[in-house]
Amino acid sequence: MSASHYNINESYGWLIATASQQINQRLTRKFAEHGLNLTTEQWCLLVHLINEDGLTQQELAARNKRSKVTVFKLIGLLEKRGFIHRIPDPKDGRAKRVLLTEYALENKDLMLDLARENLAEVTRGFTDADRESFKVALRKVIENSV
Repeated sequence: MSASHYNINESYGWLIATASQQINQRLTRKFAEHGLNLTTEQWCLLVHLINEDGLTQQELAARNKRSKVTVFKLIGLLEKRGFIHRIPDPKDGRAKRVLLTEYALENKDLMLDLARENLAEVTRGFTDADRESFKVALRKVIENSV
């Protein structure tokens, strides 16, 4: 192999991006199969609210490492689909708190189960130690990329 040859299919960036895309597409399909009109990008916001309901739009943006504009659009879609609603922040009139709706709360366990099932399926054949090492390696890549 010449020094000028580069196999993109062996690139960490390509491998990570492809794995991420496939994992996300699988989860979106699982949600759809269970009647949930939800993408993985939207799921990433919802799971933060499941863990701590009532976050502000800005807090959601920070926790998801997304721009405020992107998160605002995702919140709008989630609101239209009945997963969340917004209320004024009692301490800061400029801010909005984002809360799960009854529909989201009724489907919380299903969504969590589907997400866990998806991760278990895509890491089939991994030992617990493999899974932990994989997470550690990915966190290092993220840290080194900042």
